[in-house]
Amino acid sequence: MRELARHGVSPLHRGEVWKYLLNVASPDKSDEVTKLKRMQMSYESFDIPKLLYASKRPDMIKKQDMSAGLVMTRNKGILLLQRIQAEIRKQFEQHPLISPEYQHVLLYERRDEFEHVLMAYLHYNNYTYESGMVNMLAPFVVTLEKEHDMYFCYQSLMTQMGICESYNEMHAAQNQQKKHQVNCAVGKLMMLFRCTQPELYNYFEEEEVEPNDWAVSWVCYLLSRNLPLCCTLRLWDTYFASGKFGITIDDDFHTYVCLAVLQTNAETLMEME
Repeated sequence: MRELARHGVSPLHRGEVWKYLLNVASPDKSDEVTKLKRMQMSYESFDIPKLLYASKRPDMIKKQDMSAGLVMTRNKGILLLQRIQAEIRKQFEQHPLISPEYQHVLLYERRDEFEHVLMAYLHYNNYTYESGMVNMLAPFVVTLEKEHDMYFCYQSLMTQMGICESYNEMHAAQNQQKKHQVNCAVGKLMMLFRCTQPELYNYFEEEEVEPNDWAVSWVCYLLSRNLPLCCTLRLWDTYFASGKFGITIDDDFHTYVCLAVLQTNAETLMEME
C-alpha cells in the first residue's frame, strides 16, 4: 500500500488509505474493528457538545453554578473558538488556493466538525493554539467523513510532526527542544537554498525577506498554508506513504520539496516587490 500510495491515491479511497498510513487503522483485521470502536468511544468520551456549548452559549450558563476555575475555562474556550472561527474564514473564504467545492465543505458542510476536532485536540492535549493548525486539519476535514477519524488522523500527524507546544509548565524543556528542532530544520533549508539557488537567495536578502516570514511556516505546516488544497492532498499522499515528514525525523525529503517550489516559482518571485 505504501509503495502504491507514493504515486498518489484516488480521492475516493484517500480517507481509508490515510488511516492506515498514519497508523490510525490497523492492518491486523482481527483487531481492526475493536480498535476503531475503541477510538470512537474514546472520542465520544471527550464530551464535545458540552465543551462547545460552554463556548458558544455562555449566556445560558448561570454564574452561580460556576466555580472560578470553570469560569476561566469557559472564557478561554470562548476566545479560542472565536480565534478558530476567524482563522477558518480568513483561510478559506474567497481564497484563490481553495476550490469552490472545498470551500463549501470547509465553511458549510463540515464546519461544525472542523471546529469540534480542533477544539477537542487543543483542550484535551493541553496544546497552545497556532493559526497554522487550521490549515493542517483542513485536508482531513475534506478527506474523511467521520469526525473521530478526522481527530485521530490529525492527532497522529501532529504527534509525528512534533511541533505543538504545551501550555503546561511541566513541559517547558520539551517546548524548548521543539523550538530547537524547528530552528535546525529552517537552518538546513536556508543553507541549501543559498547553495542551490544563489540568485533567488540574494534577491530575498536584498528585499529583506526574513526566513520567519515564510520558511518557518513551510517547514512546520508541510506547505498546507501555501499550496492549493488539491496539491496539498497529493503531496501528503507521498509524505504519509514514506513515513518521513516530521521535523524530528532526519530526512531531507520535505526540504527538497520546498526547494523545488522555490525553483519552480523563482521567476515570478523575482518579479515581485
